[in-house]
Amino acid sequence: MRILSKRNSSQTGWVLLEVMISTLIIMLLLTFMVPILHQAKQHNEIVQQRFQAQSWIEGFKDNLKAQWEKLAWFGCNSLSDITIEIGHSDAANLPSRVRNKAIQGKSDWMKASLLGECLDFHTIDKNTFTFSSDCKWKAKQEIVFSHCLAPRTGWVDSVSGAMVSIQLNETVDAAQTSMSSSGLLLSKQEFVWYLAQGKGEHMSFWRAPLSSGNALELWSGIKQIAIYPLLDLDFDGRLDELSTEYGKYTASSLKAIWVESLVVYENCKTKTNEPLIKYKNFRGDTWIYNGRCEFVADFIVPLSVF
Repeated sequence: MRILSKRNSSQTGWVLLEVMISTLIIMLLLTFMVPILHQAKQHNEIVQQRFQAQSWIEGFKDNLKAQWEKLAWFGCNSLSDITIEIGHSDAANLPSRVRNKAIQGKSDWMKASLLGECLDFHTIDKNTFTFSSDCKWKAKQEIVFSHCLAPRTGWVDSVSGAMVSIQLNETVDAAQTSMSSSGLLLSKQEFVWYLAQGKGEHMSFWRAPLSSGNALELWSGIKQIAIYPLLDLDFDGRLDELSTEYGKYTASSLKAIWVESLVVYENCKTKTNEPLIKYKNFRGDTWIYNGRCEFVADFIVPLSVF
């Protein structure tokens, strides 16, 4: 009996020793594994944020390109009298359409006309005519008739179903009015783009018709935005200047638009005492942001081939 008791005691001792050694090994492994798992989690978060940032930039750029490529007309008649205007949200010359809106401070707005959202080929020989169109022309909307020798302007007199009635302005040359001309009929509508509170929790970039109509929320998650025109000053087809000045520019000299923006990551929670980063944009304004949940993005929206 004593021999059996000693054996059981010896076995229990070995089991306890094995448990202690196993626990020690697990503790040592955890000591190495926890930092590795933490680093892997951080790396995964960084990769996800970079992917989110790239997707955000490409989406916003494509959205603006689909609109702004209609800011200038590079056909036979360049329509050199059409202008764009870039201004600051804190300036006194805010467009009347957005003067009463809570525009984000220290951000830019832009006012311009979109050409050719509706586009039709026509042969005209008089100042009034009617045609059928599937496009959504609007009554009282300005129009442009693009022609190399006899460009014209006018407006949409009325719209009834698919039937659109056009009234062209009188020309100085009476012979030009009676002359049959073939060209492109383009819609022309003024808009203003600006940064204001979105429908969600973040700021959004908006587009509003300058005369009347509902504003359209284009893209969310933008905290600040700066807009710069890239210009061809001598009309030789090459880029001459990136302007940082606010004011008006002819659409015919516009080659592209450079956009700088401060963006908020989705579903990101800031930590207490997180260090803030200062960024000076190309115009010289300072943007302060949280590097964990916000990032700076910039891209060029081309309007024509350089």
